[in-house]
Amino acid sequence: MSDAFPQAVDTCRPPIRLRAVERLAIRELVRGDNAFMLDAARAGQDIDRLARERGVQIDQFMATLDAAQAAAFSAMYVEEVLAQASVAAQAQAQTRRAGEADLRLAMQELAARRQRALMRAVTGVIVLCILAGLAAFWVTRR
Repeated sequence: MSDAFPQAVDTCRPPIRLRAVERLAIRELVRGDNAFMLDAARAGQDIDRLARERGVQIDQFMATLDAAQAAAFSAMYVEEVLAQASVAAQAQAQTRRAGEADLRLAMQELAARRQRALMRAVTGVIVLCILAGLAAFWVTRR
């Protein structure tokens, strides 16, 4: 996955060429497609169009396979897509939980600061009351 997806990029994926219908090859295909789509989304590309184009390429590839290989490819492809989605969802949930923990910590720090500010204000009022009382005592004593 690249850091920046050039705006003038050729958004067409190369045709699918697998040396064999095997899980590791399909897993790498799905990972490559996911990385491509994430980069394209970050660049503001039309993800729906790209997904439809890739779907056509997958159909074309499957047409080159016999029925048993096509069924095996289809099953493994779906499993790998679901596995990648699950991993992404778990990572997103973990990031969200970390963000929530950071937010709770920030809220606790803010509450502690407010408490300290309130205590300083109360202390200031008490000191002013004491000073006013002392001033009144000295004025009435004369």
